[in-house]
Amino acid sequence: MSDSSLIREITLPTGKTLKVQTGLFINNEFVEAVDGKRFETINPATGKVITTVAEASEKDIDLAVEVATEAFENVWKNFDGQKRGELMNKLADLLERDSEELAVLEALDNGKAYLTAKFVDVKGIITTIRYFAGWADKIHGKVVETSHDKFTYTRHEPIGVVGQIIPWNFPLCLLAGKMAPALACGNTVIIKPAEQTPLSALKVATLIKEAGFPPGVVNIVPGFGKTAGAAIASHMKIWKVAFTGSTLVGRSILKAAAESNLKKVSLELGGKSPNIILEDADIEQAVKWAHMGIFFNNGQICCAGSRVYVQEKIYDKFLEQYKNYVLTKKLGDPFDAETYQGPQVSELQFDRIMNYIDVGKKEGATLLMGGERHGNEGYYIKPTIFTDVNENMKIMQEEIFGPVVAIAKFKTVEEALERAHITKYGLAAAVFTKDLTRAIKISNALKAGTVWVNCYNLVEANLPFGGYKESGIGRDGGKYALDQYTEVKTVVINLDAQFAQIGENTKSPCDLVHVLPGQPMTFIQSQFFSSIITRDMASNITWHEGVISRNKRETLLGQKGLTIWFTGLSASGKSTLASALEQYFLQLGITSYRLDGDNIRFGLNKDLGFGPKDRTENIRRIAECVCDKLEGKPIGYFCKVVARLFADATIITLASFISPYQEDREAARKLHEDNRIPFIEVFVDAPLEVVEKRDPKGLYKKAKAGEIKEFTGISAPYEIPPNPEIHIHTDETTIEEGVKTIINYLIEKGYYVPK
Repeated sequence: MSDSSLIREITLPTGKTLKVQTGLFINNEFVEAVDGKRFETINPATGKVITTVAEASEKDIDLAVEVATEAFENVWKNFDGQKRGELMNKLADLLERDSEELAVLEALDNGKAYLTAKFVDVKGIITTIRYFAGWADKIHGKVVETSHDKFTYTRHEPIGVVGQIIPWNFPLCLLAGKMAPALACGNTVIIKPAEQTPLSALKVATLIKEAGFPPGVVNIVPGFGKTAGAAIASHMKIWKVAFTGSTLVGRSILKAAAESNLKKVSLELGGKSPNIILEDADIEQAVKWAHMGIFFNNGQICCAGSRVYVQEKIYDKFLEQYKNYVLTKKLGDPFDAETYQGPQVSELQFDRIMNYIDVGKKEGATLLMGGERHGNEGYYIKPTIFTDVNENMKIMQEEIFGPVVAIAKFKTVEEALERAHITKYGLAAAVFTKDLTRAIKISNALKAGTVWVNCYNLVEANLPFGGYKESGIGRDGGKYALDQYTEVKTVVINLDAQFAQIGENTKSPCDLVHVLPGQPMTFIQSQFFSSIITRDMASNITWHEGVISRNKRETLLGQKGLTIWFTGLSASGKSTLASALEQYFLQLGITSYRLDGDNIRFGLNKDLGFGPKDRTENIRRIAECVCDKLEGKPIGYFCKVVARLFADATIITLASFISPYQEDREAARKLHEDNRIPFIEVFVDAPLEVVEKRDPKGLYKKAKAGEIKEFTGISAPYEIPPNPEIHIHTDETTIEEGVKTIINYLIEKGYYVPK
């Protein structure tokens, strides 16, 4: 059957006629459904049939997937981004050329005001396609620095065949919002427009063919959700599905995706958005924006501000002005230039909204105005305002999706925020105030995907849009939308690293060590740590002098190599330990290092006397000298080392943990519990004789014996870590024995491979 045989002539309310395509658009051709079924599309302004359209079934979806797969594998994914962008811009030009016809079809099929269709919907599809056309040749990965013997980069690749299910409230805008980023990324698409509003989508299909898109790249298949939509969600050769609609249907799509091939899913679902108006707001402007927030598009908008909270000081004044403003807006024929609000999209939606209005009255809400049918023809509902509402009412909890608003008063901002969050949704919110600081704080506190300040319903192609909680998964719009339509591939290229079995002599996984200072610690403990982290492991040492901020510390811990954080090292003891450890590193044969200072001093106004010629001095002499110099000084007895071995992402924690670092210890343990990072805790006791000098009551001994859990009064609150993997008593274990114990454990667990 030819494309022309599926063209139908329809008569517009203006008396003019228009020819429209009514077939399924598959492989750049308009065809009848396999089983020949068609369905009626209704003019909501009259309730009369506009025309019939081919109804896609599972068989038609299979055909569309087959051609979309072939187009992806053999054609579209091989188009360079510039070419894809050129075709998309060509489509935008054609949409602009035929914008009048598109607006007419949108208003006729959907019931929205013609001027809204022309200046919002049609303008929106053109802007969105042009925006994503600009991204088509700018989708790329990045080079990732790993090590000098590897070259590593990422690629952002198209997913493949994508299914997209479009709602009836914004047929053109939301078609573009899903189709455009998918095409820009190199995917092919199968689009199911809503059964209530298929005509404008089929008009877009004619322009896609005219623009020169290869066959199979875009397929548009009108049909019902329970058949065509379900087939898309569960199809084994569709690898991504995007849906905008109700939360109920969104759940079924997630289930179908999980039970089929675990396809990727993005969902933009329902909302029950709060609009908070503070007492310092410009009331006149707040009234106008709040009206647009709920009554725009006949109230059929997912982010509608259907719950308006007004601070009690201005509540009565706002309510009076709001009611009067609503009365100035015309409800009627979508093609009348003065019309603001048209009919609801269908009889089913009309009945659903009227039922909610009845429920609101039965639950005790005050019907301030509206709440009834307008006229005798079509699906018109008068704008409806409820007051005296509470959060237990259905009209305050469930998405009505119609021209119904509930207005409540509040006393404090805290109360408004608490009530605003009594909902399962989190799509959008708004706040009206002249206080910018307050606006920012409230915006940050609101759990919503979009927050408007002193405005409402301003959606742009370059802004992400999506929700918290049950309002969806993922984001449409802006650069964020591209993430929904690409897979990230990591490529690792070996430049000159040689293969070696575990246990053979291998190059150390860690050729760089960062050392971060903290507060003073005993030198005997430092020997444990320096022995472990340097023996056959490090060839490059970087000392970071001075105060290390939390942000800098976290950055260093994430860098390549091994990071040592001595939380027991302060300004007074820093140089002492630095000098001693430098000698020890040199004795181990580590000759490449850097100190962030001109001189090595102890912080005690006296140099130890070790110069460059004495760098092989016996480690025992250094230890004895350091201990002598620090005798009697305020020394901390516990320390923590967080080490990250680059080769296998192992985190080794060697620690006596003390406040205020308990939170770090708990975070590290949590990583271990989540099976994200191996965790080893080595608890090293301080020398008992040193502790006892600072602990005349013997609390340390009691804690160590388990008689008490913690104590204070030495230098910091002390807590014995529960169940450490390794517990070393410095009074009972020599340095060599302690090091051997730890290294053997690391080897046994596979965290460390010695040369």
